[in-house]
Amino acid sequence: MSKTTHDIVQFVASLDEIEGYTPLKGIHWLEFYRLQQGRSVLKWEHLDYIVGLKYCIYSPSERLFFVRHTRERFDHESVSQSLSGYLNDGNLYFMLSPEDITATTAILERVYKYYFKKQGKLRYRQYLSLLEQIILRDEYHKRNTGIFGHKSGIAQFERKINEILKS
Repeated sequence: MSKTTHDIVQFVASLDEIEGYTPLKGIHWLEFYRLQQGRSVLKWEHLDYIVGLKYCIYSPSERLFFVRHTRERFDHESVSQSLSGYLNDGNLYFMLSPEDITATTAILERVYKYYFKKQGKLRYRQYLSLLEQIILRDEYHKRNTGIFGHKSGIAQFERKINEILKS
C-alpha cells in the first residue's frame, strides 16, 4: 500500500486505497455545498457548506492524490478561486461516504418532486447546472432590480433554467 500520512496531508497513489469511499470527479465548486435537509427550493441561503467532506487533489507531477477534508472556517470565494483550476483540469475528486451518497440521492429526489410534482430523481449534473443558474439569477436580480433590461436578463435565466429542467 502506498498510503503516506504526514502531519497535515495524506497521500495515496490510487483513490482505491481510500476504503469506504466512492470517488466522484469534481466538476463544480458548488459540490462543496449541500441543500439543507428538508429543503426543496434551490437558493443560496438554503445551502450549507459540507464540513468534513473528504476530497482529493491529483498532482500529475507527483503522480499522487493529496487527501484533504473541508474545514469549518470557509470562504466560498477563496475555494472557488483556489480549487477552480483543479476542477477545470479534472484533478479534484470528492470521496463520498455511503451517508454522503444517501443524502445526495435524497436531495435529487426532493428537488425533482418540487419541480415536476411527481416522484423521480434529477441527474446529478442537471442538479448542479440548475443550482448554478438559480443562484446566478437570484444574484442578478439583487444587483439589477430597477435597472433598464432587468426583466430581459431574468427572462434569459428563466429560459436557461427551463432548458435544464427539460434536458
